[in-house]
Amino acid sequence: MSSPTPQVDVLLVDDDIDLRGMLREVLDDAGYVVVEVGSGAEAAQYLATSPAPRLILLDNTMPVMNGEEFRAMQKGIPAWDAIPTVSMTAAGEATRLAAFGTMPFIAKPFSPKQLLDTVLQHLK
Repeated sequence: MSSPTPQVDVLLVDDDIDLRGMLREVLDDAGYVVVEVGSGAEAAQYLATSPAPRLILLDNTMPVMNGEEFRAMQKGIPAWDAIPTVSMTAAGEATRLAAFGTMPFIAKPFSPKQLLDTVLQHLK
């Protein structure tokens, strides 16, 4: 008998594979179950075929489908829109997001502690 699939805590969406690996390691070490994908399009495919994660960490600047494009699509699907989403973005972009109040964010670069504090604050 197979064990049930654990609840995914964090869907990590970033096109930088090295950064994703480092972030995943921090989150794994803190006990979170993490799934990582490389674009907004891959995140949409994951959400369409898998149980919802408790939180999405979303890079804003990616090819294929960037964070804002993904977020616009996410808002159109009530089940997806209910998932807390935090943008991970460069400081200048974070200032713009804050000005428009589009979504919570964490400005890159950030420390492991800042990452874990942000996850804890927004985890559903």
